[in-house]
Amino acid sequence: MTVAMRPHLAEEEEFYPTAMKDKGITHKEWEAVEQKIVKSLGLTGARKGLPNIVECMGRWDSPEGAAKFVSKLPPPIRYLLNRNWIPEYEGYVKPLLTSLKDSTPPPPYHGKGCCTVM
Repeated sequence: MTVAMRPHLAEEEEFYPTAMKDKGITHKEWEAVEQKIVKSLGLTGARKGLPNIVECMGRWDSPEGAAKFVSKLPPPIRYLLNRNWIPEYEGYVKPLLTSLKDSTPPPPYHGKGCCTVM
């Protein structure tokens, strides 16, 4: 998934800034659009998507660019991202994706939810 997102991010960073400039859209106006997109994800979408987006941004742009993006997120989303979603992504989702790619057994799931026996 991370590899597949690189062309998408490259397109966003190459096409959209030029198109926005041609249409007279300011950087501040574009940031407002980004915030609307993040809000439209809802908590579930943000939980599933933002960790991978941030990782891809860090690889494609730079860790500083990813950190700048994260710094503009609403404080509650930023808190959840740093405190819960990235650790969950790094500890389970990313290893799970790697196991699928490598045809190895998936890592055990230690979270809470429908797939966990209490």
